[in-house]
Amino acid sequence: MSGRLHSLLSWSSANNIHIDPRIHLVDDPHTGIAIYADEFIPPNNTLVSIPKSAILSVRACSAAERISFVPYGHDAQLALALALHIELLRESKSRWSGYLQSLPQELVPIAFFWGMDKSSPSMDSFEAKEWLIGTGIEKELLHEGGSALLDEITAYYETTAYPLISALALASTLHGFLHAYSLVSSRAFLVDAYHGLSMVPIADAFNHTTDNNVHLESNFDVCPTCGSLAECPHDRDDQVVIVQSDPLSSSISFSATTYSDVDTCDMVSVRAIESSTEIFNTYGSKLGNAALLVRYGFALEGNENDFISWDLAEILNLAAPQSIHDGLNIPAISPVAFAALFKSCMSMWTSSRHSFAMDDSSLVYRPDCDSKTERSWRYEGLCSLLRINSDAQISIQLWLCAVLCTIIQNDFLTRSELTALLQTNDASLLNRLVLFFGELTELQLRVERVVSSSSDGEFAYDTRGKDPMINGTVR
Repeated sequence: MSGRLHSLLSWSSANNIHIDPRIHLVDDPHTGIAIYADEFIPPNNTLVSIPKSAILSVRACSAAERISFVPYGHDAQLALALALHIELLRESKSRWSGYLQSLPQELVPIAFFWGMDKSSPSMDSFEAKEWLIGTGIEKELLHEGGSALLDEITAYYETTAYPLISALALASTLHGFLHAYSLVSSRAFLVDAYHGLSMVPIADAFNHTTDNNVHLESNFDVCPTCGSLAECPHDRDDQVVIVQSDPLSSSISFSATTYSDVDTCDMVSVRAIESSTEIFNTYGSKLGNAALLVRYGFALEGNENDFISWDLAEILNLAAPQSIHDGLNIPAISPVAFAALFKSCMSMWTSSRHSFAMDDSSLVYRPDCDSKTERSWRYEGLCSLLRINSDAQISIQLWLCAVLCTIIQNDFLTRSELTALLQTNDASLLNRLVLFFGELTELQLRVERVVSSSSDGEFAYDTRGKDPMINGTVR
């Protein structure tokens, strides 16, 4: 057993962290600490139980009174990075020293810091930085408003972190703060309403896979003022205390007797674990490689959640950089007008029976959304539904966008029809478009069937007497 692993386990025992004897930790000099099963473990078994008194959060750190608490979001990451940086600078004086010495001592190679002077000494990171241009990773490095997150990190250090740390008579550097930030980015958990984003010892030693066999469970609804799980002086007399699991983990019920127990974060098996196999958590069941590389510093080969996406404005610019309708002698269609038309078509199309035929396509798919409501549909930023997945399938949203661009670009609508659609979303024209989308879907499925059953992919389609808009789009 390595020295740092022995120190971690000794510290964990002293802080009442319970580790199931059926599992053990391994410290590999190349890949770091991982957790393995010594025997078969069935589902719904608690493998690690961490008292919340052992976690490191903004509310629990030695400088808690000096750091503004933020419950979630990027500001929460910055605040926790400051708390962690302070504890790392305190070294053996920190009550988490046994845990902190087990963490990576160098900057975690998250894509945030590729190509930075001093923080990324390897020349590979400078070359890799160039490869990020124009990719989904580049979008992950930006706020949706377009500003660089790295600039925000640096500004936070200079205006908030460094003055505070200097007041504590600790020697801080930007590189040290970035190291702490990289640890937070790659390891932190959202624990509860009091601690918020936190470092959870031992729980963060489980590596990631999309096919995970454990996850973190925590009582999220604690008092946001004092962290109490039971009733406390901060509760209103008429308030009912409800205890539920962390919304990021699966549903679990808690009885009233839980109030007398120590409040913990638990790593619980969600499926059977075979003996002598590594035990995996998931950092996010739907994360593509762009998000994994930026937030955690690694990518998965064959990641089924991987995709590339475009903003609606990007699609329009690709389709017609100057003007879609030079031939009709009208100004270029603005992204705002096109977006309104596209969203109207998308709403009518997906609610029509014709759109469900597309589920039989091998080339088009429906992305999983957090909500099936129209309000959840995104066409800009990291979550844009205009995407191609890892199986080279296009989303139904991107398919419809391409069809709509083709219709407009090739003059399949008259000038008056186009004007009516853009200015008033003419209902009769929208209905005509929806019927056309349905016919086009049937044609595409017919083509797919012929191609899949024919060795040379040749087929014939009779366009005589058909709607010229359909004929042109098929061609």
